[in-house]
Amino acid sequence: MVKVTESVDGKPLKCSITFDGYLKKNLDDQHTYRINNFDVVGMITGEEGAGKTTIAMQIAYYMDSNFSNDHIVFNAEGFERAINNLPKGSVILWDEADDVGSNWASEMMVVLKKTFKRIRKNNFVILLVTPTYHDLNKYFAIDRTRFLIDVHSDFVTRGRFRFFNRAGKRLLYIYGKKEMNMRAAKASFYGTFTDYPKGFPIDFERYEKEKDKATEETMEKVVTPKNLRKDFLLSLVAYFDREKIPYTQKDLGDIIGVDRSTISKYLKEYGGVSAF
Repeated sequence: MVKVTESVDGKPLKCSITFDGYLKKNLDDQHTYRINNFDVVGMITGEEGAGKTTIAMQIAYYMDSNFSNDHIVFNAEGFERAINNLPKGSVILWDEADDVGSNWASEMMVVLKKTFKRIRKNNFVILLVTPTYHDLNKYFAIDRTRFLIDVHSDFVTRGRFRFFNRAGKRLLYIYGKKEMNMRAAKASFYGTFTDYPKGFPIDFERYEKEKDKATEETMEKVVTPKNLRKDFLLSLVAYFDREKIPYTQKDLGDIIGVDRSTISKYLKEYGGVSAF
């Protein structure tokens, strides 16, 4: 492990960060790609609570000494604002809003495709934090992302990761896609990471509030697996009420294509339906 007090481009940091030596070397390589006008998009994956955001933020701060809450986004709207407003050379960390799953991958790919020219022109580094790797399509997972860090734990100890370079993550995608298997290929190297150091320049209370808000906004758009709009779903509920069809919440969910909890949520919001 090595302790760094300067960013990748030699600017002083407000606090020191402890990195795995191999990870630091690879981050330095990414900086070389960036200043030579290559896309630098990296992914950090892992199960909930394993620490993927923890390592992602420390990487972001090392890559950009100006990293702050303004550099963290949770949805497409926030990402496009960051692309338009942050200075050249910035790191943008897109942290997946909770409970959006594969929809996040689809939304993210659309927005990144639209903005790749601006990303390269402004030498941005994009870090994508998500539970899964195999939700991405093959072109994006293999060709557009430059590295993958898979964070994991042994159910007792956090702070471990596997690093995949471009060649490694290609094999991981090809061999692991069918069964979403993150062990389908050998990592380039294994490492550990520490918790946030004292004085880390992020307002975590603001971070949690903004993430919760983004999650709510995203879920409003992703009401069902088929992306039904909220008002359409409420209209269907109202229709069944008006017709007095004696379906259970589960029956109605099966007809519309959502689970029972979604129906229950909107029944409460609608004010109750007499058919139930």
